[in-house]
Amino acid sequence: MQTSFCIYLRCFSLAALTGAVLLLSGCEKSEKKDDTIPPGLTKKMMSQLNEKSIAALTDYISRRIDPDLNYYKRAGLYFAEEQYAKALSDVNSALAHRDNVGEYYLLRSRILRENNQLEDALHDAQRAEALLQNNAELYILLADILQEIKDDRNASQYLSLALGMDPHNANIFFVRGKLELQSGDTTSALGSFRESIRKNPRMLRAYLAGADAYMALGDYANASEIINQSIRYFPSNSDLMLQKGDIYLAQNRTDSAVYFYGKTLQLDPKRIDAHLRKINIYQNKWKSYYLAMVEYTAIKAIDPEYEEINIRIAQAYENMGNLYRAKEYYALEQEKDPESKAARYGLWKIRQKEAGLTGDEGEGNALPRIKTLDSLKINIIPLERHRAADL
Repeated sequence: MQTSFCIYLRCFSLAALTGAVLLLSGCEKSEKKDDTIPPGLTKKMMSQLNEKSIAALTDYISRRIDPDLNYYKRAGLYFAEEQYAKALSDVNSALAHRDNVGEYYLLRSRILRENNQLEDALHDAQRAEALLQNNAELYILLADILQEIKDDRNASQYLSLALGMDPHNANIFFVRGKLELQSGDTTSALGSFRESIRKNPRMLRAYLAGADAYMALGDYANASEIINQSIRYFPSNSDLMLQKGDIYLAQNRTDSAVYFYGKTLQLDPKRIDAHLRKINIYQNKWKSYYLAMVEYTAIKAIDPEYEEINIRIAQAYENMGNLYRAKEYYALEQEKDPESKAARYGLWKIRQKEAGLTGDEGEGNALPRIKTLDSLKINIIPLERHRAADL
């Protein structure tokens, strides 16, 4: 009784700050923090509130005021902002101070689930279950983890428990849709995703999952309709713009696809996946190697260590007939990796062309040909969007 009173007193003394923390860390129920921004608050306002709350909590921690509680609160804020390394460090600190609090294990399980550390996430969720009885959010998280490891029977049991406790929780129907997709029942899965959206019109991941399911059926009209519906709520979300481009590409409407991949990059200039989709169109559809080279160069600016990026740029220049620049990039790759067969073969090809030879005479026959994007059929793989942070 005394312990409960002390906890209550601690929480009451930080009531104003706790209110702000709960407003932000409530985003843990959603996959993307956009899902739970309350009406009337902009992203900028939420970010400012978050910064102030983190600063206040950091001050409390430095003064050793309720360290476990404040580490936990700050971890929740970092988690809502998708700063998972910081969130994990803080929740570990909270558990180092008090290791018998179910909420701490629940938060760490969410973080581990986000990092795809499923075994550890399940272990922490089970520890939380032993400490927290009848917690719908925990049961939803357990169901999500279990469906990922293909334990569908137990996942369904946890979903049933959660549904009985919180029948209006949109996350229940989202996870149920994932289970139904795994069983091959796409029609039921689409119904579950639709129900998830009906219960929470800002359930971003349900829109994306529904669009993926419609595309798998070849139903591009409904895929486009559900994405357009979500764009009304999230006009600045790069995932939606990328998905819109994928829908157009699937219909071979390449001009429109390129437009929406460009919109994706306007919203998030560091999305390499959008650059690669544009390259796919430029090289395989339009045979525009100059435009492909521009996109490759942009990728290199984002990630100079991207896999064989110098080789890819060199091949684009070679296809354009610019042997000087092609040789330059093949040489860059060889300098970076002296054992690179792709670089060695590329430089040999350039020497052959400069000498006016077109065959595969000499040492070239001993080297494997490098498959370029021109010779590959590129399959677009949907992003992994079903993340447990929001569950």
